[in-house]
Amino acid sequence: MASTTPVVIPATQSWAGFNPVCAAGIKLLYNSGGGGGAAGTYLGDVVVPAYSYLVDVQLHGISLWTGSSTITAIVGDADDDNGFFTTTNLKATDLIANESISVAAGTALAGGLVGAYIANSQWTLGSGTYARYAPVARTITCKVSAGGTCTAGETHMIVLFIPPFNSSPLGTPSYLAT
Repeated sequence: MASTTPVVIPATQSWAGFNPVCAAGIKLLYNSGGGGGAAGTYLGDVVVPAYSYLVDVQLHGISLWTGSSTITAIVGDADDDNGFFTTTNLKATDLIANESISVAAGTALAGGLVGAYIANSQWTLGSGTYARYAPVARTITCKVSAGGTCTAGETHMIVLFIPPFNSSPLGTPSYLAT
């Protein structure tokens, strides 16, 4: 099983009073050791800190997956393993090389593959799910399932989020007595 540690890269400029958007991503690729990747599941996780706001979840087809059987991806969390993206064909049609899908704009940019958390142009609440904002840490997981041996393929998942605000993100409040 392949898995990589995400790298968090803060944006170069933040809005006044707001924390910058952070990007965390994982790269899933077939296991090239020993003449090809075995059938099975390739997992990648991105942990979003508590009190964060999700901005987007994206899948990027870097190179087409090839192999002896179906190869698909889903993206979700502990409440719904395909809450962001349902079964996405990585060998053909759904997400091929140099293509990407995104949940930021609802169904408009997701290629019809959105999961239960996305409805029309908004994100919805699932059972126990906090949609874009959550007071608890959550793990977004991309799961690539290969029915047979893989010979090539690479997919990236990017999660964009605004991390928790510091103790006084907008300055000290002041009040006028009237």
